[in-house]
Amino acid sequence: MNRTQFISILVLFFVSISTVAAKTEIAWYKSGMPAALQQAKTQNLPVFVYWGAVWCPPCNVVKSTIFKDPQFIQSTKHYIPVYLDGDTEEAQKWGTNLKVMGYPTLMILSPAGKEVLRLSPGNSIADLVSTMNYTKNVWNPVSEVLAQAISSDSIDPRKIQSLATYSWSQDKDVSDKADEYSAQLFQLEDKLKNTGLNKTRALIFMAALSIKLESLTEEQQLSKSDREKYKSRLEDILTTPELLKATMMSLAYSGDSLVKHLTENPEKNQTSERQSFINLYVYKMREYRNIKSLPFDRYYATFFPSIDLEENFDIKLEQDDKTQLTNYTSKTLPQTKDPKAREALVSDASYLLFKYGMQKQAKEMLESEIKITSNPHYLMSTLGYFEKQQGNPVKALEWYEKAYKAAKGPATKLQWYGSYVRNLIDLNPDDTQSIKSHVGTLLGKYTNMSDSFFGRNYRVLLSVKKSTNKWAKKNNETIWVETLKTQGLKRCSQSIKDIYKSGCEKFYQEFI
Repeated sequence: MNRTQFISILVLFFVSISTVAAKTEIAWYKSGMPAALQQAKTQNLPVFVYWGAVWCPPCNVVKSTIFKDPQFIQSTKHYIPVYLDGDTEEAQKWGTNLKVMGYPTLMILSPAGKEVLRLSPGNSIADLVSTMNYTKNVWNPVSEVLAQAISSDSIDPRKIQSLATYSWSQDKDVSDKADEYSAQLFQLEDKLKNTGLNKTRALIFMAALSIKLESLTEEQQLSKSDREKYKSRLEDILTTPELLKATMMSLAYSGDSLVKHLTENPEKNQTSERQSFINLYVYKMREYRNIKSLPFDRYYATFFPSIDLEENFDIKLEQDDKTQLTNYTSKTLPQTKDPKAREALVSDASYLLFKYGMQKQAKEMLESEIKITSNPHYLMSTLGYFEKQQGNPVKALEWYEKAYKAAKGPATKLQWYGSYVRNLIDLNPDDTQSIKSHVGTLLGKYTNMSDSFFGRNYRVLLSVKKSTNKWAKKNNETIWVETLKTQGLKRCSQSIKDIYKSGCEKFYQEFI
């Protein structure tokens, strides 16, 4: 399951500009990233960078919760805060420069423009505020902070907290050196025993374990001693309410990986040990779900482990969960009046309803909301996914087409059109004329931005290129691909912008 397409959470848009509102908003620097970096040097202030998009549900939960919190707003006053919307000019270039992989990304840069750390929005606001207040005067890169925390004779809780709230999964340098970072984090976690920093220690452990497991290949397995040690620690976290609450968002979206690697069989076999661990995992998600006044992003998150485990380990989805899901959604949706909040809730709820076997209700919900949402392309794309999952390629392509046509913003248009082209190749590979036409249009008319070959734009184009090459080789259309390459390189050479030319040439030179 590609969880990132379906995380949907409480959404509110920017409040109107007024004297009162001004006190509850982050004072974003309006003159762009280059000017912000220059201002940071002049004032010797660090830079707080938010990279996101208007339509992105996880981004909007950040805006509606973290960015509206008075204490967090106060903490940003010690920074030059910059909001980089993915559809603004050269935002994707900055995405590449800052090595960000997806929306949303929250980063802190030193006054010299060097990366200090990345904040994980899945942490509590209190923990994020603590890290912001600590980092305003500490500009060492995370690798140095981690090394210092391990080697120091004393323990600085604020320094450790900054490591606990770090978004390790969004740092490419960490994934490139996974063994090194996971070993260091496990070492730090062990050092924190008997310090009273139980919650922080649990977060450090989950970060270390996640990095460790994600670095394993399909053929690799943990040693028996490591497997038993990690499983025992995870069971302690699951059965301790304070630790479960702190690590909930990490646990909610990694259940299948944890079961696979921490129980004795690497296959889908249901040993008693594996079944017992699954039962504990699912039970603790249900127990957490019963907390009163739980934000609906966290409420819905408790259903994801069951879905993942059902798909990967053939467990049975419980009728009680289905009933709770439908009752909660029926109650919460009418109460959600803000358009953006409804969009987020519907995206999440419809996906869960679909996975729990209520496909008709899920699709009806989306079709109804499309009529009133300001970002219908996101929901249309989800409907395309639903139809594709049900084996309806014609209907799926209709929705994917509607989605890209409804998309707004140059980068968003490129990315959604790229999704349509990939699905066209996948679902209707015999329609040679349409495939050639749409690939040509995407590469010819949708790549006129100066940062077309940077960031998310570039990753989408690479994905389309891969699908196109595979299709062309199978259908003896390599001459046509060579023509695309020649035409593309010609467009590269005609550009007067170096930023465009360099990325463009790299893309087409490796086209086939």
